[in-house]
Amino acid sequence: MASYTRTPNWALPPQAHPPSSPPPAATFVPYRDTEKGLETPLLVPAPGYVPASYMAASPIPSTVARPRRSCARKFCLHLGHFILFTALIFFFLPNAYDRVKTFVTQTIHNGDVMQGTPASAIFHPDCVDDARWTNHDDELDHDGHNHHAYQFRHLIKTTIDLPLNSDLLYFLSQGSLAHGAVEFVDDGKKGDDKVAVDVAFYYIHDVARDNIRVCRLQRDGNKNGVGIFSPDHLPPVHHDEYRTHFSVVVHLPNGEGDRHVYKALQTDMHIFTHTFRNLDNSAFFTSLNLKTTNAHVHFDSVSAGTAYVATSNAHVDGKLTATELLDIHTTNGALKNEITLVNNDTSKPTGLVLRTSNSVIISSVSLVSTTEDKTGGAFEVTAHTSNAPIDVVFPNAPVDSLLTFKATSSNAHVRAKLHETYEGSFELSTGRWFPATVNYEEGVEDPAGKGRHRVVETRDYGRGHASGKVSWKADDAAMRTVGSVDLATSNSGIQLIL
Repeated sequence: MASYTRTPNWALPPQAHPPSSPPPAATFVPYRDTEKGLETPLLVPAPGYVPASYMAASPIPSTVARPRRSCARKFCLHLGHFILFTALIFFFLPNAYDRVKTFVTQTIHNGDVMQGTPASAIFHPDCVDDARWTNHDDELDHDGHNHHAYQFRHLIKTTIDLPLNSDLLYFLSQGSLAHGAVEFVDDGKKGDDKVAVDVAFYYIHDVARDNIRVCRLQRDGNKNGVGIFSPDHLPPVHHDEYRTHFSVVVHLPNGEGDRHVYKALQTDMHIFTHTFRNLDNSAFFTSLNLKTTNAHVHFDSVSAGTAYVATSNAHVDGKLTATELLDIHTTNGALKNEITLVNNDTSKPTGLVLRTSNSVIISSVSLVSTTEDKTGGAFEVTAHTSNAPIDVVFPNAPVDSLLTFKATSSNAHVRAKLHETYEGSFELSTGRWFPATVNYEEGVEDPAGKGRHRVVETRDYGRGHASGKVSWKADDAAMRTVGSVDLATSNSGIQLIL
């Protein structure tokens, strides 16, 4: 039986070749048949046959797994990053912020922050005479007993006289150092032809004193006042050296029952509390215009023709009388007043406006007629707030007077109590799930003494709404409607007492 063998190429002995000649082509060694002869090929290779060649595969490198970091090591690494970042914020950023803020402030204000700004450079066109100060440091108790509430180190004072018969007495303040208190009293000498204004300035460091200006004001000939001025901006970095307080006392002559009529008094003093003492017997202001911010206004008793009182974030309280119009306006502060409205002309009502927000209105409003028989008169009253109650009482009102009253709030109770003389319509409105209540007594005595009887008619009573009318009716007279009352709120009850 024939056997066949094949010698692989790798088993053949290597052949030497001259270095200059190219390597010979691969030699094909066929299988041979031993029976027919060594040279007889078993198979004839196909034309163009090329024996397959194989390349050795590279070994795959082994991968060594990295050891994982422990949780403690990760925590320490993150903690270190946090400490480094915090240190950068606390030690480097504040200095950079201060430098940027100083640069921006000086750029915006042309470098004129408070340092180096002399008082003489503070300009106001009405200034005619600068204050002459005297030192009163000895009035401050520095031994720790009965010390001034603000712990100030220095006190200077001045007095400025204003003509009593000025067309306008006015008081102005402006700037970051101008704040404090102003008070009006009638302790001046009777018959004086001047109004003395005392100004006291409390401060800690001379830099504050050097940057305020107080002067006598004058405009349009016979309008006189006092002004307090300082730069509008403090330095970017400052401490107690700029802490100040002004105390202004205006001494009006004492009329002793013979009231002096002031044509007009006006204040525009931000962050100054206003206090008016009992001036009813000595002063009447034809026009009173008071303006402040973030400071309360208090009246012991004041009478005026028209009076406008405005503040913010503070209350207004006290006793006021007006013959034409009283308008009190604040925000985020209570209005608690005892008010008297005087009228003698039905065709020209005396008005009252009470406005605030987020705080209560509690007022007693007396209506007075100055006609010969003390009857009649016309009055218009408006009260408005939000998110807070309203409670207005009319303890006095003339017979046959005409009252128009409107009170509105939200999310809070509204209550009004009218005098028995009221005649007119009424309407109450609130949410449909809240009560609208009208309360009155039967058989009320006729305030005019004419034997009339009061008739109260109600309609649309229920579901957050009530309306009707009330009148005094004689047997031989027809019912008449002269006034109106409108009360409104939301999400709370509402009550009218007749």
